[in-house]
Amino acid sequence: MRNYLKYLVEFLELPVISPADDRITSMKISGLEHLQDALARGKGVILATAHFGTIEIGALRLSGITDFHAVYDTFRPDYLDRLIQRKRREKGIGLIPVNNIRAMLRVLHGGGTLTLLFDRPVQPDKGVPVRFFGRETAVPAGPATLALKTGAAIVPAFMLRQPDKSFEGILFPPIECAPTADREHDIRAIMQKLADTLQDVVRTRPDQWYMFRPMWPEDGREQPFGMAHPAGGSTA
Repeated sequence: MRNYLKYLVEFLELPVISPADDRITSMKISGLEHLQDALARGKGVILATAHFGTIEIGALRLSGITDFHAVYDTFRPDYLDRLIQRKRREKGIGLIPVNNIRAMLRVLHGGGTLTLLFDRPVQPDKGVPVRFFGRETAVPAGPATLALKTGAAIVPAFMLRQPDKSFEGILFPPIECAPTADREHDIRAIMQKLADTLQDVVRTRPDQWYMFRPMWPEDGREQPFGMAHPAGGSTA
């Protein structure tokens, strides 16, 4: 909760943060070569990420490297949604609603970068089953579905806050999965690899993971959640 509240304060500071701010320009990105190599393929890149750190800081840093777009969920009440999305747009973050698949495809076909959050648990009939810390859950299939449709590379990416109050972006090698005739199998294989990567990061920095939902609902249904998360939770 301490780290999450730091995130909320940083989000409120977003209007006065410039891409030239030291927090942005000095931000270390480990594995940047994975993004650069993936962009060089020319088929677009999907940054598959989770609720870590302050993702708006990472977006400002990467916007100077690639044509950056982020998929977002809407929030309730409406005034909160308008506030959150306006703050992001004012910083030049290209936003795409979670239900606008056509816009996502345009970004990828144009060789741009699309960020999707994949760590929110969903109902089994709305996602793909994966094993996470030894138990089965279901997560959105968006990254795998879009990658298979467009040929875009999937690069797992996470934002972490360091003890000295700086930020570090960690990019992993692209998820490799040779397509087969079984599309359902391919989607599950890709999402399982992403779940494995997320598991490794959570195991290393559990205090920085802001997914305030039960990952393994006992009855197989999503549980109520009392507070809208400004970082969003894409179910694309």
